[in-house]
Amino acid sequence: MSRTFHVLTEIEPFSEYYGGAVSRVVANLIQGDPEAYVIAPRADDSWGYKRDQVRCVAGFDRYGRLTQVHKNRLPLWIKLPLLLRVVRPALTDLRSTDVVWVHNRAELAAALSPWVRQHGAKLVLHMHNSHLRLPQQAKAIRDIQLDRLVSVSQFIQEEGASAVRLGTKLSVLYNGANESLFYPELRPPNTDEPVVLFASRLVPDKGAHILMKAMRILDEKGVRGRAVVVGGSAFGHSKTTSYIQALHRDAPPNVQFHSYCSGALLAGKFREADIFCLPSIFNDPFPLAPLEAMASRLPVVASKTGGIPEAFAQGGAILVEKENPVQLAEGLERLLVDPSLRAKMAAAGFAAYQDCFTWTAIRKRYCELLDEVRAT
Repeated sequence: MSRTFHVLTEIEPFSEYYGGAVSRVVANLIQGDPEAYVIAPRADDSWGYKRDQVRCVAGFDRYGRLTQVHKNRLPLWIKLPLLLRVVRPALTDLRSTDVVWVHNRAELAAALSPWVRQHGAKLVLHMHNSHLRLPQQAKAIRDIQLDRLVSVSQFIQEEGASAVRLGTKLSVLYNGANESLFYPELRPPNTDEPVVLFASRLVPDKGAHILMKAMRILDEKGVRGRAVVVGGSAFGHSKTTSYIQALHRDAPPNVQFHSYCSGALLAGKFREADIFCLPSIFNDPFPLAPLEAMASRLPVVASKTGGIPEAFAQGGAILVEKENPVQLAEGLERLLVDPSLRAKMAAAGFAAYQDCFTWTAIRKRYCELLDEVRAT
């Protein structure tokens, strides 16, 4: 029997509420697979998986705290043996037919490589962001034999290709949206006060402060509409930070805030909205929220950066230059004042989602990749 072990990062609990994007991706990828296992520092029952499918490694948390204390500057000759000692107890029963699928940590793949090879198993590294551009991660992965480097977008694949061993097979596995949670609300167009939804972590990279400036421009122009900002400083909580305090202080009157939420509550916020906005100011790899907006039949205004344009290759969004509140305001205004344009763009995005980004479609590609890896 072939098994797959998905190894999360040292800071990623396997939880719908407290976990981040990697936790959500893994939970959806392995749905319906009784031979898939998750290795994580912590977990709860929120994803609904059997307890014997989730292996918690207490030392993972301690390792995460150690790297934070040292600001992630520990040399590889310390990190790799330590990581192997921490994670190996969760893989003592590894077999030659198994696949170890490491998420987002090149040094973790490097640490586990000797153990995986010793047992004749396969090793996959799945990158969800630009970590392979970091010198230490690139150094960790350069000389090890991966059976596949999987990237969350073409953008991330192009960034990481030069870091891995020559001849390593490369694949893209896009993120998806949960069709049982995110679906359209059948209601007439909101012509009174359309709602612009921002749903993401409230950190500078995601650009909520750019949205504040754009909404102020719209307020001063008298454009009808309001923004609802949903999120917290991290996954699972809404602890205040200086950045969040500044957002509240600088918010114009047409902006409202809502605390962090996930699952069905978050999906409900999408169905209450008319437009989705993600003004990221960094190279956002391939975020989940715009896909969830497409699944909810919302038109999107987002930054033209990172992997975001790949999600909208078939339409569904107005893409603007990052860190440009004027362009962002113009894009939002086009949709706020024109219900027919909103409907047209929403339909295009929803069609693209149905074709490419349901988790059903993504799982099919994931299973194909597993078959390819096992066949090598």
